[in-house]
Amino acid sequence: MASSRLAHVALIVADYDEAIRWFTTALGFTVVADEPRGPGKRWVLVAPPGGGTSVLLAKAAGDAQRAAIGQAAGGRVAYFLHTDDFACDHAAFTARGVRFTEGPRDEPYGRVAVFLDLHGNRWDLIEPRLVHPQGLVLEQEFPIQASAAHCFALVSTPAGLDGWWTLTSAGEARAGALWALGFGPEYQWAARVSACEPERVFEFTMTDSDDDWRGSRVRFEFTEADGVTTVRFTHAGWPRSNAHYRVSAHCWA
Repeated sequence: MASSRLAHVALIVADYDEAIRWFTTALGFTVVADEPRGPGKRWVLVAPPGGGTSVLLAKAAGDAQRAAIGQAAGGRVAYFLHTDDFACDHAAFTARGVRFTEGPRDEPYGRVAVFLDLHGNRWDLIEPRLVHPQGLVLEQEFPIQASAAHCFALVSTPAGLDGWWTLTSAGEARAGALWALGFGPEYQWAARVSACEPERVFEFTMTDSDDDWRGSRVRFEFTEADGVTTVRFTHAGWPRSNAHYRVSAHCWA
């Protein structure tokens, strides 16, 4: 069977240059092509910095096409923009005036928020959750006689982490923040905060570590009731069940 791929998707716009300015300024896209195609027509392609499928900016011609501006997918989310750093792109887009219709949320498939383009079409900004073939996850759940705020501080501050996990650590309790995680001279690891909701959720995605840990997510969720906080811990994204996996399961427990 011959191979195939999706090269472009069309987006109806009111004006070529207005749309080019918005996509390059607000989303940081680049212009892949801008060629004349007859009287009043141009072949305009824009694409995100990471490449992949490009967007064909098609200027509306006639009443029917003008009526369709901003109505891609009938008002549902029509386009899905993947990122490897949700916090960074979300902050950058917001600073450039991109309008999000909701706050970031965590779904089984990743971290996501809906935004509107210049004509009101709906897009998902998504950082996909890393999924390994076996989908191995380590899980624990236990109560602590302390407030959720206290428990959150134990996993989201250097002083808290160094009291029970790391030897030396540095970082901030902020989504997208980079952390240094020191476990001794031969184990100077690093991670990025991939979820942070004070007193509720804190999650690291490992960026520099042993191979088995790299890309995995260490996550803490807190629920407080009557002075007791239930902690749900998960370490997800293990590539295989091996000796390292079994040792880590024992050590986390």
